[in-house]
Parts: sequence; structure tokens; C-alpha cells
Amino acid sequence: MQDEGQEGQPGISGGQGKGIRFLVESALRSVASASHNTEPKTRDEWITQLCAALVSESETSHKAVISSLIAKGVTQREVFQSYIPECRPRVG
Repeated sequence: MQDEGQEGQPGISGGQGKGIRFLVESALRSVASASHNTEPKTRDEWITQLCAALVSESETSHKAVISSLIAKGVTQREVFQSYIPECRPRVG
């Protein structure tokens, strides 16, 4: 007999599981960022970081990069009409 919740993530409901995953990934990014302390300085570096985030296994890293770009003054329009299309040839 299986314990309740053994499929997928034990004891974690769908919405709660996504929230916990986001929290863990955010914490890991924060620790990694603090150890590297390398915020992109040029547009090309931002695009490289966005490309890495788009192909990473993390489901939220691209959101963090896009949020950082917007916090730096890049408009949403620029992100979606310029930055993301520039990633296309790099990530395939």
C-alpha cells in the first residue's frame, strides 16, 4: 500500500510544490550569484546570461534574468523584441 502523496513529491500539493521549488531555486541562484558576484556589464553579457538561463534546467532562472534587466531600465518591449530574439541563434 502506498503512502498518500508518494507520487511526484511526497506531502506537497501541486501549487505548494511549485512555490517551494521557486523558493529553493531562488535561494540557490542567490548563493551562486553571491559567490560569483558577476552582474553583466554589457548587452552581450546580458544576452549570454539570458541564453544560459533559457537552456538551464531551472524553471525560473530566465524570470530572474528578465527581472534584473527590467530593474536596470530595459523595457519589457526591448526584452521581448530584442534580447530574446538575439538569443535564438545562440541556443538554436
